[in-house]
Amino acid sequence: MPLIDGTPTQYAMGLVVGERAGRRMIAHGGGINGYLSEVSYFPDDDVLLVVLQNSTGPQGPGALLETFANLVFSPVPPPVAVPYTGSLDSLVGEYAGAGRGTHLHVVVTRDGDRLVFTTRGPGGAAPATHVGDGVWVSGSIRRWFTLANGRASELRV
Repeated sequence: MPLIDGTPTQYAMGLVVGERAGRRMIAHGGGINGYLSEVSYFPDDDVLLVVLQNSTGPQGPGALLETFANLVFSPVPPPVAVPYTGSLDSLVGEYAGAGRGTHLHVVVTRDGDRLVFTTRGPGGAAPATHVGDGVWVSGSIRRWFTLANGRASELRV
């Protein structure tokens, strides 16, 4: 019986039930005429990873899926702050528009040398860290501005 992450794997009706990247998973793979596939569902996280490969080389889709699973489930390192060399005041303002199928309204204020992004509705205020190239991070959210004539004209989330 093969091992995945050191855990015995069970086979049932073509499905592999076991563990990958430290998470319970249900998987299935296959292939035909130079094409390979691997699908893993992680029920505790409600995550589905799919790899389709048009090669039957030595590294099959299972190896790539293992790499993706490790990336998806690894802890996110804290952002490393990079000083912002532009004018923070030029980024302060109110921004509104479509965001993932709904209206999004964000107020950007300044707190010393940091920006604070306040979303109207759920979410509240979130201080952000500048990580370089005009990208601001708070939690898992990345934000950046489009500048025109030295002022922010658009906020992207």
